[in-house]
This record gives sequence, structure tokens and C-alpha cells, in this order.
Amino acid sequence: MKRRALPTELGIFVALVVMMLVVALLNPRAFFQTYSLNLWMFSLSLIGLLAIGETFVILTGGIDLGPGSLIALTGVIAALLVKLLVAPLGPLGAVAVSIIATLALGVILGLYHSFYINRLGVPPFIITLGTLIIARGAAEFTTRGRTISGLPDAFTVIGANGSAHIPFAPFLPFASAIFIVTAIIAYLITQHSMLGRHIYAVGGNLEAARLSGINVEGVRAFCYGASAFLAALAGIIYASSVTVGDPKAGNAYELTAIAAVVIGGTSLSGGVGTILGTILGAAIMSLLPLGLTYLGVESWWQSMAIGIVVVIAVTLDSLRRMKRQRTR
Repeated sequence: MKRRALPTELGIFVALVVMMLVVALLNPRAFFQTYSLNLWMFSLSLIGLLAIGETFVILTGGIDLGPGSLIALTGVIAALLVKLLVAPLGPLGAVAVSIIATLALGVILGLYHSFYINRLGVPPFIITLGTLIIARGAAEFTTRGRTISGLPDAFTVIGANGSAHIPFAPFLPFASAIFIVTAIIAYLITQHSMLGRHIYAVGGNLEAARLSGINVEGVRAFCYGASAFLAALAGIIYASSVTVGDPKAGNAYELTAIAAVVIGGTSLSGGVGTILGTILGAAIMSLLPLGLTYLGVESWWQSMAIGIVVVIAVTLDSLRRMKRQRTR
């Protein structure tokens, strides 16, 4: 079930290096600035967190369309809680409670998805599409369409992407440390745990996994819970970075994350893929808009380019799936 060879990841890595070389050669002064690298790493961290969550879900043969809207909702909730609690609890206490509560909300929403999928038989696309719409509306309703500002420094330092960084690595924002730890944990789960083997089994053949005694409902609950948890974490980081709770945040981020997963070699039909591939795919999807900006490409062309990459990624996934079917 698990693919141990690295030809797909190697090809993605080569594509990433080529992209970096093109951008660096055409605009070296912009690309090699510490701030530019910091900005890329911050974008990679956000997209990477969402993409790791999507990887868990897609490996089971599902899909999660909610992460982009959850960035908006959880960012708003975290900012609102911090402002409400800063007086009685102090800045650090308010930040700690708001983070815990917001991450718990993410897990609850993920379990809500898995309940509808496991117990009511609702297709993942439908229930998570509902969350995409509802969460965005809830964020707008909570703030009446305005941002929540005036957040304490104890909160805004978490996602600082230009003024704070990992010691001895000025091009790595604090968010990168969270992303790296998350990626390591996800890698260990998928490649070196019984849970990881069950995730691949569920995506490879659902009925066979159920007949072999695997707790399919539990596996799905973990994967959708992890996806929503990581979306909530990304929402906190994003709100901290822009120093406001923004109900318009995270627009179409779920599509970028899904594209990163597919570019990384994970099959939309489930059962095939790696966290390493996802990280490389996220690096490409985060570098693409920044690279086009460095090259002076207008924003509408950037949107078209990202859309084209999404189409290419899905096409490649279909071709890989047909090739696997022919070789069986």
C-alpha cells in the first residue's frame, strides 16, 4: 500500500529547484533578500499546514473543502477571545485560553465532518462544502464584515513573518518551527505507525479494510479532525501575522492546499501519497505566486497561472491512476 520508492518526490524536487533558479536568475536582488525568503517560508508554513491535513483526508479517499473558510472563522474567534479575555486573564492567559479554545473548535468541526460521513453516509465533498460556506458566513456575521484589531503583542508575535524569526535563521519565521514539527509528526504517523498503515488501507480499499477489522470510522475521525485542527492552527497563525481577525482571510486556500497535495503525488482516489511529496508540493504552490510577483507578473495572470497548475495537477493524478490500473 505504501510507496517507498522516490521517483515522484525526486521529480517534484527537481521542478521546485528549476522554479527557484528561474526566479533567482531573473530577479536575484528580490529573491535573495532575507525578507523575501522569510515571506516564502511563512507562506509555505500556512499552505503546508493545510496541505498536511488534506493529505490525511485524501489518503482515505476523502476530501476537505473547509480549511480556507476555517482560517477566517478560527482567526476571528481567536482574536475575539483574546480581546475579551485580556482584561481578566492578562495578555499571556488570554492568548493561551484563546488558542486552546480555537484549536478545540477545529477538532469539533472535524469530528462533525466525520460524523456525517461515517454515520449518515454524506459524501465528504458535500459536508465540507457546507462548512466552506457556513464558516465563511459565520466569520462575516461575527464581525459584521469588519476586522478585529487591537490585539496584544503576546498574540501577534506568534505569526510574525517579517519582524520575528527563529534564532540564527533570519529567513525562517516562527511559523516555520510549527510547520516543521507538524510535518515530522505527520511523517511518523503515516510511515511508522499502525494508524498510518490503517489510513493507507482505508484509502486503498475501504471494504477490504473494514473486513480486515480496521476501525474505518475511527480512522476517518482522526483524519478529518486533524485536517480541521491544522486549519484552526493556520487560522491562529494568520490572524497573528496580520494582527487582526479578518473574516475575508483564507480565500481559496483549500484549493491551493489540495493542489499542493496532488502535485506532491497523493492520489485523489486515496491510498497513495507521502508527506514528503506534500511538503514539496506546498513549496511549489507557495513559491508560484511570490515568484510571479518578483517577476512583475500582474495579479490576474497569477490567478490564471495558479488555476492552470491546479488543472495540470489533477490531470497528472488521473494519468498516474490510469497507469496504476494498467499495471495491475
